Amino acid sequence: MVNSPGLILVQSLARAVSEAGPAHEAAERYATHLAQYRGADEATLTARDRDVDLGWGADLPVSCRLYCAELSVVLRELLPLLHRLGSPPSGRARTGPDLAMGLRGVFGSAEGDVAHSFARLVPRELMAWLGDAPTDVCEGLAVALADDDRAPCPEPFEDVAQARLTGLLPAVVRHDLGIHYTPGPTAREVVRRALDAAGPDAVVRDASLTVMDPACGTGVFLLETLRWKWLAAGKPRGDRVWPLLAEITGVEASPLVACVARLGLIRAAVDLAGPQWKVKPKIEAGTKTKAKTEAGTKTKTKAGTGTKTEILDRVLGAARVLAGDVLCDLRESVTGLVLGGAEGCADAPLDRVQVLVGNPPWVAWDALPAGYKQRLALGLLKEYDLFELRGFEARLGGGNDDLSAVFTLVVLERLLVRGGRLAFLLKLNLLTNESARTFRRFEVVRRKGAKGAVPFAVVQLCDLRRANPFAAAVEPALLILVRDRVMGDTLPSERWERGRDGVLRVVTQADYTRVRAGAHASAQGPWALSSAARTRSASLAGEFPYDIRHGLKHDCNGVFLVELLAADGARRVTVRNRPETARRIRAPKWTGSLERTYLRPLLQSRHIRPLALTGWAHALVPATAQGPATRGDLAASAPATLAYLEIMRPTLATRKSKVFQNPPFFRVFAVGPYNWAPSLVVWCGMALRPWFAVVDEVPDPLLGSLRPLPDSSCYLVPLPSHDEACFLAGLLNSSPVRAFLASRSSGSKRGLSRAVVSRLGLPRYDPDLPDHRALAAAAHTHIRLGTDPVPDAHLAQALDPLAIRVLR
Repeated sequence: MVNSPGLILVQSLARAVSEAGPAHEAAERYATHLAQYRGADEATLTARDRDVDLGWGADLPVSCRLYCAELSVVLRELLPLLHRLGSPPSGRARTGPDLAMGLRGVFGSAEGDVAHSFARLVPRELMAWLGDAPTDVCEGLAVALADDDRAPCPEPFEDVAQARLTGLLPAVVRHDLGIHYTPGPTAREVVRRALDAAGPDAVVRDASLTVMDPACGTGVFLLETLRWKWLAAGKPRGDRVWPLLAEITGVEASPLVACVARLGLIRAAVDLAGPQWKVKPKIEAGTKTKAKTEAGTKTKTKAGTGTKTEILDRVLGAARVLAGDVLCDLRESVTGLVLGGAEGCADAPLDRVQVLVGNPPWVAWDALPAGYKQRLALGLLKEYDLFELRGFEARLGGGNDDLSAVFTLVVLERLLVRGGRLAFLLKLNLLTNESARTFRRFEVVRRKGAKGAVPFAVVQLCDLRRANPFAAAVEPALLILVRDRVMGDTLPSERWERGRDGVLRVVTQADYTRVRAGAHASAQGPWALSSAARTRSASLAGEFPYDIRHGLKHDCNGVFLVELLAADGARRVTVRNRPETARRIRAPKWTGSLERTYLRPLLQSRHIRPLALTGWAHALVPATAQGPATRGDLAASAPATLAYLEIMRPTLATRKSKVFQNPPFFRVFAVGPYNWAPSLVVWCGMALRPWFAVVDEVPDPLLGSLRPLPDSSCYLVPLPSHDEACFLAGLLNSSPVRAFLASRSSGSKRGLSRAVVSRLGLPRYDPDLPDHRALAAAAHTHIRLGTDPVPDAHLAQALDPLAIRVLR
């Protein structure tokens, strides 16, 4: 009975662990890291074992066994598609050694040295204790797969590994790594837009374009590029297919995923070549014979037969998918660009290409692992000026650039020829958010040693939010950029939808324009859709007359969000924390008694309606009107609270934002005297909800009469009186102002950000003006607390006539 590939792999690894000696420490370090990051446990392992019917070596750490399960499942499903590579001429049964010949070329170097470049398949830490196992593993996989005909051969351009890898990685891991694999139909449309030489409706195509995906994942964009080139070249067969591969390059940071992408590209090319591989003869001096075709027809040719080995060498050599990180591993040499290989592997030269396509990793800077950020800081960030905001604005999140924006700027400057095109799936908020101001310079700036900045222009924007290709809470868009072109003041855009047949279609077309309003307007400011409503409300453009503040930032719901259970005497309340509300940082469950001193009502976006609050939550907020509390403050006035936070100290230490790296360890941010102003106007910054409420003290059953603190999803304006708050809320809830905000908002997740509202020119409250007093009084009569808010139509009827008079 032939062992399964997974069993062979794990047994080899288990044997390597037992014989590793000092290298065993490296294995344990890798196991510990993987277990912490992926949350591997015996239950997960048992479920995975049952799903794929694998056996396990008892000496292997749990997390390493889980990793091996993932590896073997992917290979088990993908490698049978390469049977034809190892198949002998028709009429003879397939054998393990035949397939092993193909696997050596896939895993190994050009000389077939499997062990030499197996490091590209597994992490270096794992390589330290593998010993000579790679050769045994590949041979064993070949023998097992030779007798495994269960996997069907799909359509040539289908990315068969994508769904499997997505299923193997938990959602939280994919989120942290920025992995959003692109569906085939979406990738096909991106490639078509990028490569059609004369625009989206072009008939004449240039099939010789050089194309690269610098973050290729499982290779869906590479496959679609091969499809496009094959069609543009007239559907060639046989030996004419391999030159198409030579014009396609993929780079992937994960060695395992890079190997999977390469296998898929090879399989597609072999399918396109067809059953009759017409091999060009290899000429050697002084001899005149001819090779056999695969079908076995004998002809007379010159010496150097077109053997199966030669064909495999040609295919494997043409499929260019490299393992490496273009941000950290790419460097400039005397002759050009070099992607550094893993230890023991040769460096790979990279040529600049005419087109870059793909879907770069979507990861916020704060969410990156500390070690990776340090690598970028020591290399990339010394070369390029990539962050616009610093200081207070950056600490509030304005400087939390997404890695996809940094990635785009760097590869455009390093890998694209002058005048080349880049078509990436990116976040729509690159045109609208404060954190994307660096991108909106529309040039790549090197800090030193550069001849000058490299300009680029966005020539097409395709809004994919309604198509939602990733089935996730993201805001994707296709941006097509051209290097060395100056950006204008308008940008054509399209909105796409997905039909029931899965095909993407254009449903609307419009233009984005630069927003230039106010004395402090910048060319790097947000962009917004041009519209009739925007034109009608242009008279309201200006500078907002009040200070806008962010809500409370703590980044750890499981510790700071609490549920009040009962009063515990005059000074304490029995509470429990709420770990179920945390998305990333998990806190242990806790119930106990805390002092009232730092317990506060908390406003979240779900509680805010026009001139109404539907309720509030509760939070532990170690801060006073003067700012964040110190350890001494808590020790003196709330020792039970300090003891609770000490229990949660390991959890709080995992917060990634730099804001929380300074003492005290329980630090919160965006609290100060403005939170304790006589009155507040608050609104939800998430999505386009033009709802503004007046916030004074609320009657909390257990805490008494207190002012709620808005959380980080909200914005607030501190005001000196209740009347002025009512006046401002009345204006903001009126129809003319709502129309202005809707026309300036991108409709993205942060639809009513501070940047949007700050471009609204409103008058300050003047109690001596009758119209101002009348609007404040009308708004005051419609304020609701804990009851159903006034319907929008009734509110507009009451506020709009007064607001229009004030705005004249």
